[in-house]
Amino acid sequence: MSGATERIEMFVLNFKTIPAALTAVLSLLDLGTCDNTNVAKEGDQTRKHTYLGAAVSLDNSNVLCIANFAADSSGTQVHLRLCVRSTSSDVCDAVIGCMQ
Repeated sequence: MSGATERIEMFVLNFKTIPAALTAVLSLLDLGTCDNTNVAKEGDQTRKHTYLGAAVSLDNSNVLCIANFAADSSGTQVHLRLCVRSTSSDVCDAVIGCMQ
């Protein structure tokens, strides 16, 4: 994606498992899923997961999203690193804004 803007933000989510956090984030972002990454392994043993999403925004800007999930050692929170790339900085800001 030439001329792309990238924005990265970190979040701490109050979910006990990665599948629960993933479900919540997917409902907020509403992007098309790449490579079946919308499904994380069930159970408390899942420690990490990467979601890949893509879409075309209303202004015809391409959007790519990489969401890295990691469960903390206490099992009470999930850490999220959200990377959004788009040809429009406004689209990057809007996608990140969905999480705030």
